[in-house]
Amino acid sequence: MPVVTQNQIELFLAILFIKIPEEELLILTTGYNGEERTRETQVIAISNRDNDALTLSLCNPNDYWNAPRGLEMASGSLLELQDGSFVPVFCGGYTSDDDPDPTECYTLGSMIQGEPTSRVGAASLVLGQGETLWITGGNSIVSSLPLDTTTLYEFGRGGQLADISLPERKSFHCLEKISDDLAILYGGEGYKQQVSDKSWSIGPEFGIDNVGDWIPLASLSKARSRHMCGVLNGSIVIAAGGINSINQTIDTVELFYIMDHDPAQLTNQSWIPGPEMPLALAGAVSATVKEQTKLVIVGGVAVLDSSEISKTVLVLSCFNMDCHWTINNFELPYSRAYSLGFVLPGQAMISGS
Repeated sequence: MPVVTQNQIELFLAILFIKIPEEELLILTTGYNGEERTRETQVIAISNRDNDALTLSLCNPNDYWNAPRGLEMASGSLLELQDGSFVPVFCGGYTSDDDPDPTECYTLGSMIQGEPTSRVGAASLVLGQGETLWITGGNSIVSSLPLDTTTLYEFGRGGQLADISLPERKSFHCLEKISDDLAILYGGEGYKQQVSDKSWSIGPEFGIDNVGDWIPLASLSKARSRHMCGVLNGSIVIAAGGINSINQTIDTVELFYIMDHDPAQLTNQSWIPGPEMPLALAGAVSATVKEQTKLVIVGGVAVLDSSEISKTVLVLSCFNMDCHWTINNFELPYSRAYSLGFVLPGQAMISGS
């Protein structure tokens, strides 16, 4: 497949994004549908006009912008370009054609400049003013061993190995950005798929040009991997579901409240139980919406290593420290797990025209 230039991508994006009011958009792309690694993209409009329950609807269901190849367990995020437009960027993952060393990165419809390391089950977050993707850990597709290396990726320039490494080799972990100088790393798998209960913070030196120090935090009460994660209200870190140390999907939830953005002060806090999920799931898309007051969980596997893939949408709402789950009445047109999800602000929409 040809690699497109940045100018071609920017022209593509200029056509792709259309202004609309009020609604946020959840872009779901790639993943496993129970039969194969898919390249299909679905766009879901999200609104909550009654101020609580979310209304979800499928946009242009017959006219998608698909990924350039089928992928599963890739990693990425939504980058904001200097002109204020947004572009989904994702890298790695297992491919539909079983590429033995896929170092490519992608946006919707196109391959773009790659990164130095082929990874599956990595975790990513956005640094700086929104233009840099930090890709961390994952399993090497070449050796199948977990990695502690990380990559800094800039749209239009590609990726390069970063000076910041993870505190240990890790895949299928969560890495959540709390602020520009604080991030939390928790859970995941190490050697021989050993599931971890460890968590760390990094900051205030955390950033693109500096090497931060990882500070150990309290352990999760349950080791978990392939779990769903997010940050609500800028202060509630969520670890939901996943698989445990005996490879069972779990429904337990743990919360970590950020009272102080000084990483040294966080060492005095513990993970506390949250409301159990309505379903035990792993490998689902998790995305924060509505000004970080709700966590949307889409799809996922109910039983590991099976074709029992979910179409369900779960919503966790948190107001202050009161959190509760609902099952949304929207259902995906088909099952998907280990997909990617990107939330666009309320003024943008994908058009297939």
